[in-house]
Amino acid sequence: MVNDPREMRPPTTRVIPRTTWQVYKSRFIPIQILLLIVCLVLYFYFHTPKEKLLVYIIGVEFFAIVSAFMGARVARKISGT
Repeated sequence: MVNDPREMRPPTTRVIPRTTWQVYKSRFIPIQILLLIVCLVLYFYFHTPKEKLLVYIIGVEFFAIVSAFMGARVARKISGT
């Protein structure tokens, strides 16, 4: 078909991050903002001790790095490199 809308779309130019640093860097600011909001709520609303918040922050940062490794690995598998 000549006027098929699927054929008229331009190709996507989205770049899939391939290295762990690119994946982590692309999500760094949103993760930090969410972490700050959650810690403030836990501290002021639920009166969570500071030691528990520190453990929470370290855990979230650790798993953010682990998920960046996994995301980069999946992106490399999808792209075939």
